[in-house]
Amino acid sequence: MISFSVESRAVPRIAAMSPLWLCWCADVLLTWVSTAADIPQDDECKDYGVPFERVFRRSGEAAMFNCSLVDPRVFNVSTHPYNTTWYHLPTGQEQRAHMEHTIIQGTTLWLLNITAEDKGKFMCVVRTAEGCFKQAYVLMVEAEPGAGPDRGCVHRERSIQFLPALTSSFLSCPLREYLPYLDTYTIHWYRSCEVLPINGKFLVMGEGDLVVDSVAPDDADNYTCVLSFQLAGLQGLMSETIETTVLVKVTYQPEILLPDGEINKVPLGSSFHKLCRVSVPGVGSHDVLVIWRTQDKYINYNTTHRIHQLPQREVPVADGSVVEADLVFSEVREEDLNVNFTCEVHNDRRVPQASFRLQSDPNLLLPLGLVFGASAFMFVQCVLLYRLFKMDIALACRDALPHLYPSTEGDGKVYDAYVVYPRLIGQPGSPEETFVLSTIPQMLEGHYGYRLFILGRDCMPGEALVDAVCSALSLSRRVLLIYGGGRGQSCDDDWGAWLEQQLALQRSLLEDNTLGVILIDLGGVSDSALPPALRLLKEEQGALRPAHTHTLTHTLTHTHGCCCSRSEEEAQEEEEALAFITPSRRFWKELRYHMPIRGKRRTGAHIHTHTHNTQPQSET
Repeated sequence: MISFSVESRAVPRIAAMSPLWLCWCADVLLTWVSTAADIPQDDECKDYGVPFERVFRRSGEAAMFNCSLVDPRVFNVSTHPYNTTWYHLPTGQEQRAHMEHTIIQGTTLWLLNITAEDKGKFMCVVRTAEGCFKQAYVLMVEAEPGAGPDRGCVHRERSIQFLPALTSSFLSCPLREYLPYLDTYTIHWYRSCEVLPINGKFLVMGEGDLVVDSVAPDDADNYTCVLSFQLAGLQGLMSETIETTVLVKVTYQPEILLPDGEINKVPLGSSFHKLCRVSVPGVGSHDVLVIWRTQDKYINYNTTHRIHQLPQREVPVADGSVVEADLVFSEVREEDLNVNFTCEVHNDRRVPQASFRLQSDPNLLLPLGLVFGASAFMFVQCVLLYRLFKMDIALACRDALPHLYPSTEGDGKVYDAYVVYPRLIGQPGSPEETFVLSTIPQMLEGHYGYRLFILGRDCMPGEALVDAVCSALSLSRRVLLIYGGGRGQSCDDDWGAWLEQQLALQRSLLEDNTLGVILIDLGGVSDSALPPALRLLKEEQGALRPAHTHTLTHTLTHTHGCCCSRSEEEAQEEEEALAFITPSRRFWKELRYHMPIRGKRRTGAHIHTHTHNTQPQSET
């Protein structure tokens, strides 16, 4: 370039000289200029070429170059002293700080109030004791503004930035990189050639960025940022134009699906993780950042920390995408309880938030085990108590709550029980007879109000035996079938007692299922000696046994009736113990338990009084 410039000036003066002379003069002049300006030759310094970026400025504005050779990647800056020199290659002139409108600060070269003659390459040369390095930078200077529709307010060379529609976004002024070098500065924005009003729609941030609220399609335009500054006592001006395009995408605001403000109960010391799930509807790309935080700090991604978050993942769905991010607790501590852990979704629209809290989950295994164990123990105790005191409970309920039980009035029955007992010929006043005719009536009729039928006591005189027995059985609710006493019920005994027993068993087992049978075993007879029907009934429901007390000895004579197989009667004297039958309290409870349930106690019960040799036995 230098030789071309010199040659172009010398052509008018040496037009008549020979071509050889012209070449020699040009070579001499080029050598002189290079030597005078100290511009390094091609092989003198290591050349780092020309960067692709160009600096575009208008006449009257300022331009700045920063020498990138002062870098540890080029040479050791900390140990090698260096000297930086700037040259304007079109003129070969070294740029010095004392020159008009030129400022050199460190590695930067500032040109104020540039003109068209300043365009071209500026070379930075860095010299050290061990080497030399050079690199050139290109300055493009636009002509004076014309009279176009923008009146020269818009640069021909423009940067391009995008604003998403329906969002609050911003335009970044390209001159921001120069701000750290300036003493003072102000930034003004223009739309086309009009000063941009700073109001609710447009706002200027601290470093000069222009915030555009509620971006609309008609906000697409040319925006110019103008930087006015003062440096080293001199004033300068720079400007850049931004061609703005509004991106209209069919997108909607993201929605946080999880968490939803819930409270999670976790045991202390356990691990826990929580998922933040965000639905991002719409088509196109989604610039969404999901971050977990507490009230005063963000949670980092370092997996060695006790609480950390995992990188987010995006899953495409039919109507958009779902973004998920996990919050991980390797160990839950008490300090984590009742703290709001918030999931934030950063995007170009808004920042939705959703939180959750942790609460201690008490170990309910022991309390539940104790409760269930106590319940099982109480249940077993209740079952055992019920089995032990079933009769006491039932009798107490009958006495205390008679209205809960159906009344026996109107059921067509007259007697609560028909008493069948063994009778021996020639043995009046036997313990069995005393027990049946005295003890049982005194307790059941006299004390508890039941009504009994005893053959020979309650039948009409002269009434046929079979008719009396059948009629009384049909009018009775129970049959007290007493057997034993050291004798089986057979034809050797009173045939009337044998008939009673057979008719009672036949009616209760075959004819009337409402007629219950209560067996009372006086002892002395084995089960094998019992009639089959009686033996079967005893095996099915059991029998009550009163207690015996042996007190004296006497001679007993058996008299055999006509029903026996012997051809003649034999008398045999035997000496045996006479037992008085003294029922226990439990016997009376069991007997009452099996007797018919009465709605209330009879107050005017029919009581028969008979005289016996043995005194009535009281309940013990």
